[in-house]
Amino acid sequence: RLEDKALLVRQAAADALGAIADPATLPDLSRALQDPTGTYRGTSMWVRRHYVEAMGAIGTDAAIVHLAGALTDADADVVTAAMNGLEKVAGFSYAQGRTRAEAIEAWSRWSKGR
Repeated sequence: RLEDKALLVRQAAADALGAIADPATLPDLSRALQDPTGTYRGTSMWVRRHYVEAMGAIGTDAAIVHLAGALTDADADVVTAAMNGLEKVAGFSYAQGRTRAEAIEAWSRWSKGR
């Protein structure tokens, strides 16, 4: 259902996959995030954030590469969801004492070292 024409169905599918928390669904969520139908006239659709939130909800080391990939997304909400997911996986935050850009860079470096 991540490819359904209805955005509400895609959102529900992503939320359900996050609740199930099966790492085997990470590639599907990542593909959905990259799907061009998740944008409209160059603008990211709100459903894309749900894909990343589901990745974070899975919360395993297998999610790191997918979450780190979302750190460079043009949609600020997607990037925020990626950082929140990485915080969940890592068990700590890089936010304190850093700008948003510095926190993104710190997560990127951290994920490459994993």
